[in-house]
Amino acid sequence: MSDENQDNIYEPPNNNRQPELRVTNPIQAASEIFYKPKDVFDALAVRDNWSWIPFILLMVILFIPPYLYFGVVDFDWYINTAIAPTLEDMAPAQQESMLSFYTPNQMQLTVGISIIVSGIIMSAIVAFYYAMTTKNDPKSVQGFTDWYGAMWWMTMPGIINALIALVLLTFQSSGAEINIAITNPLSLAYILGVEMSSDWFGLLTTLRLDTIWMIYIGVVCLQSWTNFSRNKAILIASIPTIVILLIMFAVAAF
Repeated sequence: MSDENQDNIYEPPNNNRQPELRVTNPIQAASEIFYKPKDVFDALAVRDNWSWIPFILLMVILFIPPYLYFGVVDFDWYINTAIAPTLEDMAPAQQESMLSFYTPNQMQLTVGISIIVSGIIMSAIVAFYYAMTTKNDPKSVQGFTDWYGAMWWMTMPGIINALIALVLLTFQSSGAEINIAITNPLSLAYILGVEMSSDWFGLLTTLRLDTIWMIYIGVVCLQSWTNFSRNKAILIASIPTIVILLIMFAVAAF
């Protein structure tokens, strides 16, 4: 065969070639998750060990607002407003014993650590839910650990809520009588000025504007890693939040 004929040989396109990734490192991913989440999840589908970045960011930043809050709030006012009403069924001696347990430093650590621990546990539960709902999809190759890592990327909008809280708390004077809802400024509890003594305080604190953003990122992740339709992805991404809100509603109502 002549060289001329060899040059004219048709080569079919390689359909198995991996698409070029627009996100090339975890630092870039941590910034672009807010406005280019699909590019981030396309990269995460073929990259490992990137999810430590959002995990560390969230654990550090989410710890700070409650820590600052108990450093500036009038602690006696907080105890009388938020804690004492929950102990009304106890005998006076028991109430006094329980209330003596609370100190500003103890609350700083307790609330901060509870946010971290609850985040780790809830992310594991939701990751298991995602792994189960996607395991039969032909495109999905992600297991529990992949979805667990994805949870931290999905919850990155929580950093915006925390940063706003940091700004608000910075302008508070020491000894101020301020609602703890200030640590969740994107919640309806803060926006509507709901008192801590309200039965609906917990539910309205859970109802946060950034939660919609998190659900959206979850939808994008599902569409990147599976063949799910948009409507199916929206339903699956919304169910965990709906379940949590229903539980909070039941607690408040009954």
